Amino acid sequence: MIKNVLPFFLDGGIQSVSNSEDWNGTSSFVQVDTSGGAVLLTLKDTDEYGKPIRHGVMVVVTKSAGDTFGVVINCDSDFSTGSTDTLLTFVNDSALYLYKGPSDSNDKGEWVLLSKFQKNTDEQDLSGYAPLAGADFTGSLTVDTDLIEFDAVNRRIGFFGESAVIQQTGPVTLIDSTNGTAATNNTLVAVTDTSSNDNFATLAREVEALRSSLENYGLLG
Repeated sequence: MIKNVLPFFLDGGIQSVSNSEDWNGTSSFVQVDTSGGAVLLTLKDTDEYGKPIRHGVMVVVTKSAGDTFGVVINCDSDFSTGSTDTLLTFVNDSALYLYKGPSDSNDKGEWVLLSKFQKNTDEQDLSGYAPLAGADFTGSLTVDTDLIEFDAVNRRIGFFGESAVIQQTGPVTLIDSTNGTAATNNTLVAVTDTSSNDNFATLAREVEALRSSLENYGLLG
């Protein structure tokens, strides 16, 4: 027989948290202040009196203050094996959870992350995040502080601390009509009437190799 669960909020006021601790099991709204450091909040299967949590209970966890540190939400019983903790990074970020009936070996119930709201989407800490194949990023993205900076909206990119810029226009393909012989060891010889063309040929070959490589990497238009 199929059993339906009616979601509901607990009438237990707001639980204020500023240190790592367990959810009290009686409040559907939890506000976390990380001004004093990172906070680990654990959603358990029982309330603070040891009574089982009823199926259908919803809990909203919000980071209310603290710019530097984040909130990590851990569930005693996750909906699926291998579920990761939820991280709230910015002030006003929030997550909504529902406690449902068990579907695995746990005979009490399971916490399900229904939604996560992130107020600040311009800058996100993606440490440890493994995007799925084919995932798309929008807006701007900075990798490893300033190693690579992307601006997907304006189609700009920057490397090694340089501001993101539009795709550069590449130089025209060089045409070597000197009839010189490029040095096999990439060494320019002294300029004489008979060796000038050899120097030009060597330079033309190396510049063209550089131009072609940059073009292949998409750094030239």
